[in-house]
Amino acid sequence: MTNLLSLTNFELRLDVEKNANDLNKEMKTLWIIPVGTTTLELTPGNILELELIWNWLTNHIEISAVVLQSSTGKFASGANLVQMAQMSLEDLRSFQERLQRIIYAAFFLPQTIIYDIGEGAKDFAAELALLADIRLARNTCHLHFDHLQKGLVPSSGGIGLLSTLVGPFLVRNLCLSGHPLTADDLKNQGLVLELYSNRIERDQ
Repeated sequence: MTNLLSLTNFELRLDVEKNANDLNKEMKTLWIIPVGTTTLELTPGNILELELIWNWLTNHIEISAVVLQSSTGKFASGANLVQMAQMSLEDLRSFQERLQRIIYAAFFLPQTIIYDIGEGAKDFAAELALLADIRLARNTCHLHFDHLQKGLVPSSGGIGLLSTLVGPFLVRNLCLSGHPLTADDLKNQGLVLELYSNRIERDQ
């Protein structure tokens, strides 16, 4: 499989390893890595590319796992507020509906999805992090569901999932106050599997 998708915002890397229990079988992992040296801000363009990746994965069930990870410390920091302010209501609705499809569709993909939150995320990026089966985070991580403080509507799928995981009262408090979930909160609530202090520890 040499021809992966041609994308602008993400680099795709396919790792192939022998199965330790059966050397005749291979374990394939797809890495999704934001392009560039700055932290990814969510826009209609990169959300569209994530949807294209999801569609591609449905036809490649030989891939066992998908890892969303960045070298910048965060896979995605939050929405690009400058671009959001210039969008029409219809465009903003379309953006949120596409993000919602990505989040919900992740649960129907045959692959195990691993999301490295890194140092944290805000607004729509915080919702995006909840699509994963397994989440990792740095021990200094903060996850902000601060949509309302920015004039955004928290209705892109992640808030509903969070309510199921931690309960509606905590979610309501997080959304109304904008107060973050710390790394310890995430660990204690079962929202992340492991915390790490640096990249070396993470990669082990």
